[in-house]
Amino acid sequence: MSSMKFPPDKKCHIEILNWDKYQRPLRGEANRRSWIAMSVDLYSDQDFLDMKSVERESWVVLLLHAGKVGAMMKLSANNVRAMGQLHHSPDLNTLVNQGFIRCRSATDRQTDKTDNIRPKKGGKPTKAVSRFEEFYHNYPRKEGRKNADKAWQKNSAMLDSMADKLIADCKNRVLNHNSWQEKQYIPLPSTYLNQARWEDEIMPIAKQAKRISFPPENDSEAWSKLAKEYGVNLRGMNFNQARAAILESKK
Repeated sequence: MSSMKFPPDKKCHIEILNWDKYQRPLRGEANRRSWIAMSVDLYSDQDFLDMKSVERESWVVLLLHAGKVGAMMKLSANNVRAMGQLHHSPDLNTLVNQGFIRCRSATDRQTDKTDNIRPKKGGKPTKAVSRFEEFYHNYPRKEGRKNADKAWQKNSAMLDSMADKLIADCKNRVLNHNSWQEKQYIPLPSTYLNQARWEDEIMPIAKQAKRISFPPENDSEAWSKLAKEYGVNLRGMNFNQARAAILESKK
């Protein structure tokens, strides 16, 4: 595909490659997909630095646009030029050759996931199978299904490709994220999708302090065993002193 030349006035299917590497959605924004922060990885990427100015600028324009509509889009080089107010239409093939995007013409048989899949001869067009049902089945909070489905469909191409990652993230958070331990603190599935919550840092569950069960005052054998466990010498101590010494050793 990299050898193909896309006329500047013709639209082609463009897919952003390495999406997670080159951009970072801002955190805490209600409409977070309207804003992105460029990853510093971009400015240490030699392929990016080797490109002409117009290609670098057009790549940034594509990232910004994808931040709003998703990592798969349908644009022409002239669209990119107009959005970025560039002096010249970029050569999209340069970005293809450098591995930043994947392009194909609108008439290519290989269509993206948002288009109809070409049927067998004599068959009817069918849609790509959405992985929303699989995601929702594995999501630990079953509320707001309709809104969650709507959130998925807004960016189905990207989310379908990320479904395995999202499912694994949810399972990980149930086990290891502090607020996900209680169901009422798990975000609604629509919130998780709309706010890209899979990118939130996982906050570890605080370890509960081990409670000490003190034996009766006259059970010398149990006290000796407890003192040995906490490395405390109880010789010459009374009950209260021994208890205080063991509690102090815990800190």
